[in-house]
Amino acid sequence: MFWALSKTPDYKLEVFKKINEVAVWLTQDHIDYIFKQIRQVPADKMAVEEFQCLSELGKYSKDAGFKR
Repeated sequence: MFWALSKTPDYKLEVFKKINEVAVWLTQDHIDYIFKQIRQVPADKMAVEEFQCLSELGKYSKDAGFKR
């Protein structure tokens, strides 16, 4: 439900701010889910928020690379 808010222009920025704030406490499953969701966004449609979120989550990921 929370992730669905990222699809709305009114809440997108807030969702990514909150993810960045709590990234240190997310489990690997949460991080993998968010990575997967962001990877579904076409590169030319990605905003700064998505890139910042990927960077922040990458700090706490236990995975050596993205799961495909």
